[in-house]
Amino acid sequence: MRVVVFRLAQAAVVVALVVTTCFALIRLAPGDPFFTSLDQPDIPAETAALQRERFGYDRPLVEQYARFVGALARGDLGWSHSRARPVREVLVALLPNTLLLMGSALLLGMLGGIALGAWQGWHHESRLSRWSDRLLLLVVSVPEFILALFFAMLLALTWRIFPIGGMRTEFGPGGFAGLLDVLRHLALPAGTLALVVLAIVARHQRAAMRDVRDAEFVRALRASGIPERRILWRHALRNALVPVLTVMGVMLASLVSGAVLVERIFAWPGMGRAMVDAVLYRDYPLVAGGVLVTSVGVVLATLLADLAVAWADPRLRRRL
Repeated sequence: MRVVVFRLAQAAVVVALVVTTCFALIRLAPGDPFFTSLDQPDIPAETAALQRERFGYDRPLVEQYARFVGALARGDLGWSHSRARPVREVLVALLPNTLLLMGSALLLGMLGGIALGAWQGWHHESRLSRWSDRLLLLVVSVPEFILALFFAMLLALTWRIFPIGGMRTEFGPGGFAGLLDVLRHLALPAGTLALVVLAIVARHQRAAMRDVRDAEFVRALRASGIPERRILWRHALRNALVPVLTVMGVMLASLVSGAVLVERIFAWPGMGRAMVDAVLYRDYPLVAGGVLVTSVGVVLATLLADLAVAWADPRLRRRL
């Protein structure tokens, strides 16, 4: 229990450092929230100055930070200048879309990667296992946005199997047909991220399964006459899961960064796309709010990954 409390305190410090760094970097960049909308030849300079003064952007950076922290302590994430709404409302509206995208990609990628990696490690001498591992290495080496553009060109523009962007068809059907429509729009962005997750997980799972395959307890199970398939999926796999679960938290952070680009390419209405727009428009509160929510999610996922490792490895349970 003490370890969990310590990790939660450590997570709070990490979130504070991330949000503080984001606060400083976005304000040190050229421009401000009113740069693109008010710094025009036909807009009086006094109007822009009044807006900056209204929101406190003419104050020293230290004073702005103090106000920012005070607002966070009250649960106030500020006002989104680019969307003319409170940041809280923007994030509440977009967060479910991002969770749907990332959750689908993570679930499909984890299940597929564990299954494929376990098979590869158990049959690592086969030619098919070696060639599939080389293909996964190629997938890992290609950036997510390249994969996204490739699938968009092939499956959406050339073959027209899936829609090119958005979350649903405008004025589309409702009910069960509407759910199928959302799934069709989800297929390309979630599939792109899932393929990357699958490749990473499968390579870690393959290496772990190769080590477990020759372990003494596996040889003892074989000598007992237990079928090979049962040894693989009921005994060896659980011991080989530890390395995969260890990197799951780090992989989630990579998934978040990949989702930002994928949402932008496929026009998926999520937080990643909104944060890219917020950076372009210098929407300080929306950027800070998005970074806060994302960092909290990543550190909590890392903590859950550590607990999952302890579940898979009984030797670590005594440390919790």
